[in-house]
Parts: sequence; C-alpha cells; structure tokens
Amino acid sequence: TSLVIQLPEMVLDMKDDTSTYSLHLTAQPGTLGRTTNVRVKLPPDQMFVRASMPPTSLDGNLVTFEIPLREDTDISVVMRSVGDAVTK
Repeated sequence: TSLVIQLPEMVLDMKDDTSTYSLHLTAQPGTLGRTTNVRVKLPPDQMFVRASMPPTSLDGNLVTFEIPLREDTDISVVMRSVGDAVTK
C-alpha cells in the first residue's frame, strides 16, 4: 500500500534560515511493528540539514526512512535554502 501526499508550504515550521517538516506516525494495534517507509521530497531549492532520526537513504532532495512501527513515532526533517548554504 502506498500513499502520496503533496503538502502546502504552510506546513513547514520556518525559523531563522531553516525550515522543519514534522510528521507523527501512529502505530496501529495488532500490526507487530510492520516496517513503514517514509519518503520526504524536499523542494528543489532546499537541501537536507538533519533529521530527528538517521535516514535510511539520502539521494539528492529525497530523504527516506524505514521504520519498524512498534510505537507512535515522530519524524522531523530540517532543511535550508541551497542559496543560504552557499553563502555561509
């Protein structure tokens, strides 16, 4: 099963020179920690800075997590404008 959601920019928490996208995943009773794949595609003008857990892969602007969802889990991805990274 796959679900793709394109989110509006207003879901980003913007502070100083970074933006943060946060997602709360709820574990479903009886699933026994089924592996959940989460892919966050950063906007083309943004670069990955850090995440609340190590990503499984980082390929350009695509950040991927594979999570054995045994309990509710929060994921945050912090990004910065590519232009800001060049000037700092």
